[in-house]
Amino acid sequence: MTGNTPYSEHHSLADNPATEHYLSHAGLSVRVISFGAAIQDIKLAGIAQSLVLGFPDSKRYETNRAYMGATAGRFANRLNQGQFQINGTHYQADRNENETHCLHGGVFGCGKRHWHLADKDKRSALFTVDEPDGWMGFPGDISLSCHYEISDDGALNITYHGTTNQPTLINLAHHSYFKLDDLPDISAHHLMIASDSYLPVTSENIPTGDIADVTDTAFDFRQMKAIGTGRFDHNFCLPSDGHLRKMAILKSAHSGIEMHLETDQPGLQFYTGDHLDELGTTHHGSSYQKRAGLCLEPQNWPDAPNHAGFPHAIITADMPYQQRMRLHFLSPELMIE
Repeated sequence: MTGNTPYSEHHSLADNPATEHYLSHAGLSVRVISFGAAIQDIKLAGIAQSLVLGFPDSKRYETNRAYMGATAGRFANRLNQGQFQINGTHYQADRNENETHCLHGGVFGCGKRHWHLADKDKRSALFTVDEPDGWMGFPGDISLSCHYEISDDGALNITYHGTTNQPTLINLAHHSYFKLDDLPDISAHHLMIASDSYLPVTSENIPTGDIADVTDTAFDFRQMKAIGTGRFDHNFCLPSDGHLRKMAILKSAHSGIEMHLETDQPGLQFYTGDHLDELGTTHHGSSYQKRAGLCLEPQNWPDAPNHAGFPHAIITADMPYQQRMRLHFLSPELMIE
């Protein structure tokens, strides 16, 4: 089965200017936009620079290829050849990566569409978007929501929810590029990921199906260490029991700022931003260079439906989707010994 939705008829950027909203509470300020339900800016009280990469003009989010700050989906990451099966039925999703694989749900996946700002207040925002049966080749009508809320302790909580009328794939991922200092790249950043294993990939970033031990490899981030010059775009396998757990800590040795990441997902995609030099202008009118920021994306495992033993990524009318993540930023002045 192949979806035949005339995508262009449903997607007009010019007629749908992005809506912006500012959240502020407990020393944290966040600017979000309706295009891609994206985060445009995060600032911590007393810190001048933004803690994520972004563009000052919301229109730039509609044309950039990096999913800057977006909610990627309906199936984030990659599907090999854009193909998958559900209950014995074969589906062909949009092949938007090198006309070969499906990346982040296709050319007009939910990270490349306008969401509706359904509710808002001074510390939260709720975005919603619907996708019809066949959109980007995925089966089932689906309704998605993205809720941003700043907690009383100054953490940013992100909650995704999805419902459908028939079995379908879903895997959403938050796609901010984090940078915790004012240097031009991530060279001063250190990282901890609480993972014993990762997924090796082919030259086209498709999982081979193997699950590899991180011991004695460059992928061992179980203790905080410098990111260095290694190039990463890999899924780290996480213990997951449906509850929030602290799975990663990112720190800049230059600024001393830390980000603690909690998730309930079985995977964390770590990407070192090696193609950011292809984007265009930044807040300051200049261009980002390679490795100007990095992504830590809680999600299901890439290409999950095509590998036995990978976590399932199918939801039904009786089994909706939910994902929770929590980002807590700490400056040296806020850290408690």
